[in-house]
Amino acid sequence: MLGWSNSKNGLLFLIFSTAVSSFVQASDTWKSDSLFLMGYQSFINHQYAQCADNFFSSIENGIAQESRARLYLASCQTKLGSRGPAAYHLAQINEDDLNNREKGEYRRLSTLLKSQLDETGLQAWLTPFFGVLMYDTKSTSLAATKTNAPISAGVFYGLQSSFIKDSWIISMGGQVMSFPQTDGTNSTQITGLLGVDKQLGSSFSLWAKGIYIYSSNTSLQSEVIGGTGFQWYWSPAVKVKVDYFYSSYPYFSFGPMTLSQISGSLTWNFVQSEKESWSLELGSQSILPRAPATDDSITGFSLRQFYQRTSLGLEMKKGLFSLSAGGWLGTEAFGVRGGGYSIYAALEEHRYGWNAGFKAFPEKNWGIQFLFLQEKVYVSRLESMTNTIYGSLIFKL
Repeated sequence: MLGWSNSKNGLLFLIFSTAVSSFVQASDTWKSDSLFLMGYQSFINHQYAQCADNFFSSIENGIAQESRARLYLASCQTKLGSRGPAAYHLAQINEDDLNNREKGEYRRLSTLLKSQLDETGLQAWLTPFFGVLMYDTKSTSLAATKTNAPISAGVFYGLQSSFIKDSWIISMGGQVMSFPQTDGTNSTQITGLLGVDKQLGSSFSLWAKGIYIYSSNTSLQSEVIGGTGFQWYWSPAVKVKVDYFYSSYPYFSFGPMTLSQISGSLTWNFVQSEKESWSLELGSQSILPRAPATDDSITGFSLRQFYQRTSLGLEMKKGLFSLSAGGWLGTEAFGVRGGGYSIYAALEEHRYGWNAGFKAFPEKNWGIQFLFLQEKVYVSRLESMTNTIYGSLIFKL
């Protein structure tokens, strides 16, 4: 009886598990099919942002009609100006799964996106840049005495490069910066960067970077800064990004110092159309330093136990041009910004700032970019405003 009871219970469990599994599969199928129908309705009504969102979600939920969903997604993304992602989905389509009308749209898009589909070889992008960093000495609390007042300006210049092959991106860059010291001398800082990005599917990518800093001020010289992170498109309109950097300054004035920095951002494209798009980005950065001491007797710089800042940015793209503006509040020291291309390795604390930028691509293979940044900084017991003007040329080899 006991053996029969166990067999009976096992059989009932098997039947129950199969029923639950069938129900879950049916539920997932119903959800993906519903998203497909909503996407198709949006496509008919020319609501292309909603169309792309629904078809993207249906693919993520494992719809059986994947080729058809990718076709409509690619069509909607093309209407929104996102030709790169559209070409990616178009390349995943099995034409035999489409009906005659859809095959016609597939061939039309294949012709329209031919340049993106053909770009399977190595692509190289170069970005030389130049900038000026100015301290507004009129705003410093001790400017009237001219005692330990910062030099008025420093310069920086360098080159960024990206080499793209299929789903891989290799990034290399270098920067030279000459910035003022409180004793009236200049300090030179040279930064080198090497990174790799890997695209995993249509919505997720991982990256890792290594950075080395040489400084004529040995206390600011870092052996290596390492970073990693990911980027995930939760939907065609929403992007999540998380970065982590570890910095080491072994020759710091008050002992070896290490810093852990984690940053995150959420970008929402709240307006998407064939002619223009608007996006809002909310970001956060946290820095946790570790050092034997916290005060530098020469400059008066005091290291906090924790730094935190929050940022908000807005970007408008219209055709070949884009405008951006943003601001942030909080505290920051020794921060890593711009994915590792901007390192604030200086004995100063940043409190708040704002920026405005302009980017234009007159032609497909080249463009220009300008950025203005103003921040409140505390350095050597002085309160100052810094103004940074940055310009770059972007072109494809």
